[in-house]
Amino acid sequence: MDANLRNVLMEEYERKVKNRNFYQKKLNALPKGSLVEKKRKEHSYFYLAYREDGKVVTKYVKAAELNDLRKSIGKRNNIKSQCKSLSKQIDDLEKILKVKKANQKRKINK
Repeated sequence: MDANLRNVLMEEYERKVKNRNFYQKKLNALPKGSLVEKKRKEHSYFYLAYREDGKVVTKYVKAAELNDLRKSIGKRNNIKSQCKSLSKQIDDLEKILKVKKANQKRKINK
Protein backbone atom coordinates (compact mmCIF):
# COMPACT_ATOMS: atom_id res chain seq x y z
CA MET A 1 0.00 0.00 0.00
CA ASP A 2 1.21 3.44 -0.86
CA ALA A 3 2.42 5.38 2.20
CA ASN A 4 0.26 8.39 1.34
CA LEU A 5 -2.86 6.24 1.03
CA ARG A 6 -2.05 4.52 4.31
CA ASN A 7 -1.64 7.90 6.04
CA VAL A 8 -4.96 9.12 4.67
CA LEU A 9 -6.69 5.93 5.85
CA MET A 10 -5.10 6.22 9.29
CA GLU A 11 -6.21 9.86 9.58
CA GLU A 12 -9.73 8.88 8.55
CA TYR A 13 -9.70 6.01 11.05
CA GLU A 14 -8.57 8.29 13.89
CA ARG A 15 -11.17 10.91 12.94
CA LYS A 16 -13.97 8.35 12.95
CA VAL A 17 -12.87 6.93 16.32
CA LYS A 18 -12.77 10.45 17.76
CA ASN A 19 -16.26 11.20 16.39
CA ARG A 20 -17.65 7.92 17.75
CA ASN A 21 -16.25 8.68 21.21
CA PHE A 22 -17.79 12.17 21.05
CA TYR A 23 -21.19 10.74 20.10
CA GLN A 24 -20.94 8.06 22.81
CA LYS A 25 -20.52 10.80 25.43
CA LYS A 26 -23.54 12.65 24.06
CA LEU A 27 -25.49 9.38 24.01
CA ASN A 28 -24.75 8.69 27.67
CA ALA A 29 -26.14 12.12 28.62
CA LEU A 30 -29.52 11.45 26.98
CA PRO A 31 -32.34 9.33 28.46
CA LYS A 32 -32.50 5.75 27.25
CA GLY A 33 -35.63 3.75 26.59
CA SER A 34 -38.94 4.44 24.92
CA LEU A 35 -42.21 6.08 25.76
CA VAL A 36 -45.15 3.85 26.64
CA GLU A 37 -48.70 5.15 26.72
CA LYS A 38 -51.15 3.60 29.16
CA LYS A 39 -54.80 4.48 29.08
CA ARG A 40 -56.87 4.43 32.22
CA LYS A 41 -60.51 5.27 31.77
CA GLU A 42 -60.46 8.38 29.59
CA HIS A 43 -56.95 9.53 30.47
CA SER A 44 -53.59 8.74 28.90
CA TYR A 45 -50.49 8.42 31.04
CA PHE A 46 -46.97 8.18 29.66
CA TYR A 47 -44.08 6.19 31.08
CA LEU A 48 -40.44 5.92 30.14
CA ALA A 49 -39.55 2.23 29.84
CA TYR A 50 -35.95 0.99 29.80
CA ARG A 51 -33.84 -1.92 30.98
CA GLU A 52 -31.66 -1.74 34.05
CA ASP A 53 -29.73 -4.79 35.30
CA GLY A 54 -31.80 -7.05 33.04
CA LYS A 55 -35.13 -5.79 34.36
CA VAL A 56 -37.63 -3.48 32.68
CA VAL A 57 -38.05 -0.25 34.61
CA THR A 58 -40.93 2.16 33.96
CA LYS A 59 -41.02 5.71 35.28
CA TYR A 60 -43.95 8.09 35.07
CA VAL A 61 -43.46 11.10 32.81
CA LYS A 62 -45.22 14.33 33.71
CA ALA A 63 -47.25 15.95 30.93
CA ALA A 64 -45.07 19.07 31.11
CA GLU A 65 -41.93 16.99 30.44
CA LEU A 66 -43.40 14.83 27.67
CA ASN A 67 -42.43 16.95 24.63
CA ASP A 68 -38.87 17.50 25.86
CA LEU A 69 -38.50 13.78 26.53
CA ARG A 70 -39.80 12.90 23.06
CA LYS A 71 -37.22 15.22 21.51
CA SER A 72 -34.43 13.76 23.66
CA ILE A 73 -35.37 10.19 22.75
CA GLY A 74 -35.49 11.12 19.05
CA LYS A 75 -32.10 12.78 19.36
CA ARG A 76 -30.74 9.70 21.14
CA ASN A 77 -32.01 7.42 18.38
CA ASN A 78 -30.36 9.58 15.70
CA ILE A 79 -27.05 9.63 17.57
CA LYS A 80 -27.29 5.89 18.17
CA SER A 81 -27.67 5.25 14.43
CA GLN A 82 -24.70 7.55 13.73
CA CYS A 83 -22.60 5.61 16.25
CA LYS A 84 -23.61 2.33 14.63
CA SER A 85 -22.67 3.66 11.19
CA LEU A 86 -19.33 4.97 12.48
CA SER A 87 -18.59 1.62 14.16
CA LYS A 88 -19.20 -0.19 10.87
CA GLN A 89 -16.92 2.23 9.02
CA ILE A 90 -14.24 1.83 11.71
CA ASP A 91 -14.45 -1.96 11.42
CA ASP A 92 -14.06 -1.70 7.65
CA LEU A 93 -11.02 0.56 7.99
CA GLU A 94 -9.46 -1.79 10.54
CA LYS A 95 -9.93 -4.70 8.15
CA ILE A 96 -8.39 -2.74 5.29
CA LEU A 97 -5.41 -1.66 7.36
CA LYS A 98 -4.85 -5.16 8.78
CA VAL A 99 -5.16 -6.84 5.39
CA LYS A 100 -2.70 -4.42 3.90
CA LYS A 101 -0.33 -4.97 6.83
CA ALA A 102 -0.51 -8.72 6.26
CA ASN A 103 0.12 -8.26 2.53
CA GLN A 104 3.13 -6.06 3.25
CA LYS A 105 4.56 -8.72 5.58
CA ARG A 106 4.12 -11.37 2.87
CA LYS A 107 5.95 -9.20 0.33
CA ILE A 108 8.82 -8.70 2.78
CA ASN A 109 9.07 -12.44 3.52
CA LYS A 110 9.14 -13.33 -0.21
